[in-house]
Amino acid sequence: MSLKSELINYAKSNGATLTGFADTARFANAPKGHHPNDFLPDARTVISMGIKLLNRLVDWEGLLDNSEVITDEDFRREMESSHWHRRFCYEATNMRLEQLALLLSLYFEGQGYKALPFPATFNPHDSMMDKSPGFFAPFSHRHAAVRAGLGEFGFNNLVITPEFGPRVRFISVITDAELEPDPLQKNAICLGEDCLACIKACGLPKENLHAITPKESRKDGVFLDMPSVVDKPACKSKYGGKAKCLGKCISECPVGR
Repeated sequence: MSLKSELINYAKSNGATLTGFADTARFANAPKGHHPNDFLPDARTVISMGIKLLNRLVDWEGLLDNSEVITDEDFRREMESSHWHRRFCYEATNMRLEQLALLLSLYFEGQGYKALPFPATFNPHDSMMDKSPGFFAPFSHRHAAVRAGLGEFGFNNLVITPEFGPRVRFISVITDAELEPDPLQKNAICLGEDCLACIKACGLPKENLHAITPKESRKDGVFLDMPSVVDKPACKSKYGGKAKCLGKCISECPVGR
């Protein structure tokens, strides 16, 4: 069995739903200081791994509609979105992804290679992200997933996979091991202007305030880079708490539903 096949099986046995491989040449346009070789000068390969999100937790609204105990509507939404959605679709999933990335990196070291995992970027890192210009993470897990052939960007600027749409969270490991890259997506996955369900559900639709604004067109081909501009402060703050759109850019996407 090849090293690549061993890694795929190892990742799957430790919780990965999807695993893809990219060579570092595919990151030529990465911002300065964010290229794989900026972290590991002799890096040759980027491994992207994803865990699928549970459908009922992506569609978190209404979980407590029949509760006779929790009757306050605002508290219901808080319980549904924070107690369930955030903790499982972000915190628990991110923790598992980080464990997966660490285990895979240790596996590489055990085989005599160098490896570096990148943390997930949510919740515990919020204060650091606030200080980072443009809310930039050290490394883009989404770009790594696209360049590893696992999907393309959608108009929500998330990775749209053929199997699960945007209902996957990703993490990345870079290594000096040279592994065969997987092919990039050749066919469009995001439904584009004929859909725009993610944008329609974003922000404050009744006030025509959407944090997502397309800058590309579906006719431009497969989206290997983000096709939209996102007002990140508005998205993060949910328009000062007025928007009830947490995860709507994921749940409303019909692809892979």
